[in-house]
This record gives sequence, structure tokens and C-alpha cells, in this order.
Amino acid sequence: MNDGILAKLKNEKQRIVIHHVGGRDGSMPLKISPEFSSDFKIYIYDADETCLEQVQSIYTNFNVEVLPFCLDSNSEKKNFYLCYDPYASSLRKINPVYQSYYHRLANYDYIVGEITTVVESKEIETITLDELCHIGINNSVMPPDFLSIDAQGSSHDILSGATMCLESNILGVVCEVEFIELYIGEKGLGEISTLLKNNSLNFIRAIDIQEMKTYRVKSGIVGKGVDVGANILFLRDPTSIAKDDANAYAVKLCKLAFLALSFDCIEISIECLLLIGEDTFNQTALNLGSYGKFLHKFISLYKKIENVRPKTFIDYYPTFEISKQRFSTTNNLSFESSDVDLKNIIESNDLFEQLVEHLWSFGNLPLAIKIFTDNLLVDKGTRITSVKLISSVVTNMINAERVIVYGLDQSGMKMVAEFSSNNRQIIYCDDYKWGQAIKNSSKKVEDPLNIGLSIKDYVLINAGRGGMKVRRKLIKKGLADLEHFIDIAIIRECLNKNI
Repeated sequence: MNDGILAKLKNEKQRIVIHHVGGRDGSMPLKISPEFSSDFKIYIYDADETCLEQVQSIYTNFNVEVLPFCLDSNSEKKNFYLCYDPYASSLRKINPVYQSYYHRLANYDYIVGEITTVVESKEIETITLDELCHIGINNSVMPPDFLSIDAQGSSHDILSGATMCLESNILGVVCEVEFIELYIGEKGLGEISTLLKNNSLNFIRAIDIQEMKTYRVKSGIVGKGVDVGANILFLRDPTSIAKDDANAYAVKLCKLAFLALSFDCIEISIECLLLIGEDTFNQTALNLGSYGKFLHKFISLYKKIENVRPKTFIDYYPTFEISKQRFSTTNNLSFESSDVDLKNIIESNDLFEQLVEHLWSFGNLPLAIKIFTDNLLVDKGTRITSVKLISSVVTNMINAERVIVYGLDQSGMKMVAEFSSNNRQIIYCDDYKWGQAIKNSSKKVEDPLNIGLSIKDYVLINAGRGGMKVRRKLIKKGLADLEHFIDIAIIRECLNKNI
């Protein structure tokens, strides 16, 4: 085998490989910033071949293969049920017990019995993920580092057909899990968690919990419904990764660290990177493309931050008797103030700010916000208000003559109004119009929506609704800079904590 082929194989193994099952409309739970697009290889599967062309057209800037396979626990012939709403199509039929359940959406009620009406039943060949990646003539597909499943009741089946991938490759999973038997015969959270735990993949959290109503009432009457399911995140235990090959070990931990960071699991990411020997990490990370270089800077900044941690419960309650005294009617416990001046450490340490800005540049604004807000209240309620980036962006908004607001809900709009004054102009832009304006503007520095946007304006966004994409495009076009952006969540947290 010549050196060129060996180099190509090595490069392919260093990419993060994503497999997404149920790819209609191109939606995936793992959001990849365009800056890292070349670091990923993505396979998207859907059993309905009629949707594949659209999916492929969505990912023109990524290395994506869209494949017409129906993944399952075994390779065999099965009936596939195409439903009135194709999103609900499945190898399983809906449970009639839940046909009256519904989502109340903005324009209509999304009723289970209506949307799951079978319009076509056809026999198809199923295949396992192991067969695609590891066995037989089809093993030209690279095994997944990350697997996401949106397959209407078939998550456990697909995972059962991926035992080899789970044992040797998969570092993270997001799968749709029902808390009720919405599809006949499907396995629930308990069985799926057990299967993955047996392969060293730990339950992390529920993402996008799906709520349904059980009884249709008149418009305007809205209460809490039933949580029927969620996308569940699982990540591999970093200590379970084999250490036989030092380079392969380092690459897997770097991949897991990046995936963890993509889902805001900063502690798991740091744990992964610190498990790698420093020399091995330096040699490996800088050869992993953009994501390796990002991780290298990230952990370098973290290591330079002073090694200070909050006190523990036992520090405050050093004996059981003192702990129990909290429940006494004569409780007179008192505590000395902290011997660690965390406020001054953060105020004087630009590294903290650099770390947050680095995460911000990664495209993960929510995680950057969490680091900000989690450090606003420390040790006995001491308030840290002078982290530079928080103070500067909030000051920018308060002092700006004009604020352009993108993608906020009603509560966000109300909050903006509280900051408004007679001499401040507030311009509201909805998602569609702003997005189209950015999309249609040329490479020249043009003005989206003809609102005279300038570098002096303040842009308030909701990162959860595409705001980061807007931010990147405006900065790239020279229409805004980092300090003129803030997510509404920062303002909410500051107000909640009376800062």
C-alpha cells in the first residue's frame, strides 16, 4: 500500500464520523458549525427514497452521503408504513390507545391519529448498522463515532443491530425515546439505557422533551400536557476507552471531548483531554484539523486558570453532628467567609474571559452563557459582576442608540422594552425575513433588511433560533463585531440575580 493511500486512511480515521438515522428534511440533533465542516464525515439514512434528494441538497457544504437504507435489529424483509405525515412513518404501527393525543402548534392541532394514518404499506429490506460497517460486502461505510436516531419507535432495534459498533466505535448517541408505548411493541427508556450502559455509554440528559395533550379543548385554554418522549443523550465513559494504542486512544478522547462540548458537557470534555498525556495530546490534537486545534487552545486556556474550587459540603459541615444540627430548633450555625477571593481571581484573570470567548467563537453561545451565569453567584452569594465581556455587552445594549432584535419570543420582547428609552430605536426582525435577507445578500458589505445596520448598532439575538448563524454572517460581512452581540439568556440571568 503506497504512502498516499496510507495518509488518506489516517486522515479519514481522524475525522469525526456521524451517522444519522431518519434524515427526512436534513434535521440532526448534533449542530456542526461550518468552521468545522471539513472535520466531519456524515452518513444520513432514510427508508423513504423520495426524500433523499432534498436531504442531499441541504448539506452542500459538508461531506455527506445520503443512503436509502432502513436500519433495524436484523437484515430481513419487513413492512414499512408510510404515514399521512411522512415524519411519522415507521416499521411499527401506532398504538391506538394514544390516537387522540396531540401537539397544539401555532396554526393547528397535530393529532396522533390523523398524522399516523397509513397511506401506503410496502415491503422493504432492512439492514443492520453492523452489516453496513463491519461485515459482508457493504462494509464500505465508516463506523460511527456518533450515532443519532429519529426512527419512530425503532431506536432499540437499531441499537441492537449495532453491537459491534457500540463495542468498538461509538462515543456518543442521541436517540428518540418514548416514555409511553406510542408505537406498538417499542422498547422504552429503561431497555435502551440498559443496552447502552452495558456498552459503557452513560445517560447524560433528555433533550427536547416532547409534550402532548390528552384531551382537545377550546382555543385559548392551554395547560400542561403529558411528557411522552424525548431525545436522550448518552456519552461514553472516558475511562472505558482502550489504551492499547496511544495514538488511537488520544484521537478517541479528542473526538469524545469535542462531542461532549457540542452538547455543553464542558466537564466531561475537560476530563477527556486531561486523561491524555501532555506530549501525546500536543502531537495528536494539532494534527486533527480544526477541531483538534480548537481543543488544544481550549484546554491550554483551562490549564492556565488558577486551580480554585468551591468548598464542599464536608468543608461546611465537618461532622455528622454539625450536619444534623441544621434541623434543630436551636440551630445557631454560623460560617466564616470563604478564604478564597474568587471575585478577585476572576476579575484579574483575563484567561477566564479568553476561555469564554473561545467557546463563543466555537459557535456554542449557550455554553458560554452558562459559564458566565454559573459564575455570577459564588460562595455565600458574593456577586461577580465585572467579568469584562458581560459588563461590556450589557453596557453596549443599555447605551446604544439603536437595538436590532432578532428571533425573540414575547417574554424576550417585553424584556427589551424594559431597556428602551425615548431616544433608543428598537427594530424587531423575525427569523424568516432576517434569514432570507442574509441569504440573498451578495458578498459585498450590504445592509440586510435595508435598516442601515452599522458596526455601532447593538444586535440582540436568541441563539436557540438560529442567532449564531446570523452573528457569523454579519461579522463576516463586516456589519457587526463580537461585543455587539448578546443572547437574551444573559440578560434574563442578570435580572434574575438582581445584578
